[in-house]
Amino acid sequence: MGIFVILDPFGASSHFLALTSHQKDMVKKDIAKKACTVAFGILVFFSLAGGALFKYFGLTLAALKIAGGVLLFTVALNMLHGKRAGVRTTPEEEKEHESLEDIAVIPMAIPLLSGPGTITTVMVFAGEAHSLINLGMVILASFLALLISYIILSNSVYLLNILKTTGIKILTRIMGLIMSVIAVQFVINGIIDILPTLLKKI
Repeated sequence: MGIFVILDPFGASSHFLALTSHQKDMVKKDIAKKACTVAFGILVFFSLAGGALFKYFGLTLAALKIAGGVLLFTVALNMLHGKRAGVRTTPEEEKEHESLEDIAVIPMAIPLLSGPGTITTVMVFAGEAHSLINLGMVILASFLALLISYIILSNSVYLLNILKTTGIKILTRIMGLIMSVIAVQFVINGIIDILPTLLKKI
């Protein structure tokens, strides 16, 4: 659920429509498929390589939970104000990548779908996985979230016609509320993890 919320495919659909306005329906579906496939590959990489990155940089899961919680909370605040979650691209960047016909990778896959917030979320969930089965569940959750995102993006024209801009913003705000709770829980879990170590030093 947390992965799907931070992906915010409803918010991404408005960007998707703007970037693919000149494309035919079949091309739009191909772009959505490629964007979700690339995003899935990125999330799988960070799910599997998260532990190695922790060791290399000398990081702890508790620190990632706290930092990730703060990051996700700032993203949630933007969503609560009806703004798109994730890292934004400048109009110049979007025009450049649109002209290169590579919008499926940038900005759709990166950073609109697999931005810092999404990557942090899967790394935290993967770090909490104590078995290969649990890690597989994180990867499966990422796959299902992106599968639903593909369905939403490929049908974004119909979705926008039904929900209108106001409806999309309402859904984004609801997801922002859920994300703010997840973010606070991340911070609480991180503090609980690090508390015994801090008490020993006192």
